[in-house]
Amino acid sequence: MGTEQVLIVGGGIGGLTLANALSQRGIDVEIAEKAPEFLPIGAGIGLALNAMSVFRELGLKEELDRVSRHLPEASVCDHSTRDLRTMSFTRMLACEEAVFTAIRRSDLQAVLTKPLPPALFKMGTEVTELTQNEDRVEVTFSDGKTSEYDVVIGADGVHSSIRTMLFRRPTVARRVGVAVWQFILKDFPHGDRFRESIGRGRRVGIIPLTAGDAYVFMTRNAALAPIDWGSDPKSIQADFSEFTGLCAEAISRINEVEGLVSREFLEVHLPTWNRGRIVLLGDAAHAMTPNMGQGAAMAIEDAYVLANCLAKAERAEQAIRQYQTIRRKRVDWMQKQSGAIGWIMQSESLFFRFVRDFFVRRIPDAIHARGFRRAHLGGPVEQMTCPQTA
Repeated sequence: MGTEQVLIVGGGIGGLTLANALSQRGIDVEIAEKAPEFLPIGAGIGLALNAMSVFRELGLKEELDRVSRHLPEASVCDHSTRDLRTMSFTRMLACEEAVFTAIRRSDLQAVLTKPLPPALFKMGTEVTELTQNEDRVEVTFSDGKTSEYDVVIGADGVHSSIRTMLFRRPTVARRVGVAVWQFILKDFPHGDRFRESIGRGRRVGIIPLTAGDAYVFMTRNAALAPIDWGSDPKSIQADFSEFTGLCAEAISRINEVEGLVSREFLEVHLPTWNRGRIVLLGDAAHAMTPNMGQGAAMAIEDAYVLANCLAKAERAEQAIRQYQTIRRKRVDWMQKQSGAIGWIMQSESLFFRFVRDFFVRRIPDAIHARGFRRAHLGGPVEQMTCPQTA
């Protein structure tokens, strides 16, 4: 094994998944995380079959199952609650295990952190300089200390500082013109289905969580300029006043929310994900819109593939080349598909909304299932091909 010591920069979902995978493969790993401690922040997240298959391989699925909801179906309706389509994950994927796993980000973070020893973490620490030669990478940290590693992995998100150091210039993530509010509603039980309503340049999604709570997201088209949405409940409610039914009920309770998250959808496109022994993972390498529910899953898959490559290859550079070769085509496809879906779903034109709603209702299941299966069953875990339904 050519890789023995690895530094992961960033303690998010991708970085923590990678730390677990590397540790299980006998590779010494450290995580540099700029936050002084892990706090229960963020809203919710949905994990498709391909992400959960990785966690099963890492021995984490059982623990995740205890703190998550398994949703067998998703439904799409228009702003007035008229049903357009209901999709069964089991039927679409011909797989009994195919459910949508809904979980709080804080719970996912806790499960991923639990197996890792505290000494592995450099909390409240940033990387300030990287210098590499043929065999090692020298890292200077914000506390003035330096260390050497075989490989340094930037898993520090869409605004990655490692990406900037790697290319020696700022690499700005591209705006796509859509912003989102995300929050968790307490005591909002509404069945076991992921529901999404689409309107005029707006969408509202409601995803059941454990304990009768729900994860809610609300997207809105926005100008390609800095956005200051604030958190005034009345202005938010007015902006989404076209929605009725369950969505309107959720929106009416936004004044109860603590920890409202707002952000803009961004994409990252890079010609390469590495320079020598320094390599990027997840959003730092290929941030995408969340329209396929696959952004976090791509980071999780990245982590699994990169850990396997580093464990098997004789040299780190060889492992990194293999990682990019394996991942690039799938990630590029997912990024393009997600962007296209967002463009369709966020349409403001009356004509395009009519066409959108018509095709959401009428497109044959076989056509819809083709892309669905490629996304959910096309990941790196061989055991992902599960028993066929009768």
